[in-house]
Amino acid sequence: MIDVNLKGTIYAIRACVPHLIASPKGDIVTVASEAGRRGLPREAVYCASKFGQVGLTRALDHELREHGVRCTNVCPGGVATDFALADGYGRPRDVLAGMMSGDDVAAVVLFCLTRPRNHRILETALRPVTEE
Repeated sequence: MIDVNLKGTIYAIRACVPHLIASPKGDIVTVASEAGRRGLPREAVYCASKFGQVGLTRALDHELREHGVRCTNVCPGGVATDFALADGYGRPRDVLAGMMSGDDVAAVVLFCLTRPRNHRILETALRPVTEE
């Protein structure tokens, strides 16, 4: 989980940063999680990987803003994917009906990317209405 969620984010950003700095403008959007904003029981390693993404993106905002690169964390709560049903969660399939869709999260990412260049959205959190 650390390799994919945190190291994968680091490696992808490391590869694109020189190109973003060379362009007149750019954006980095990490899709972290509500788990990266608050600890959740029985999800310690997942939370650690997502907290890492959030911290990385916050730090990069300070480093890259002067180069015209905006850095945003998008932190969704429950999204209706197979991951939400992973072993250990003990969730029945019908729980997906109350969760957000991947398209819901994509719409927030698109919103962040299409804001005027004179400001930046540092973090946005979204959760399904049914989520406590």
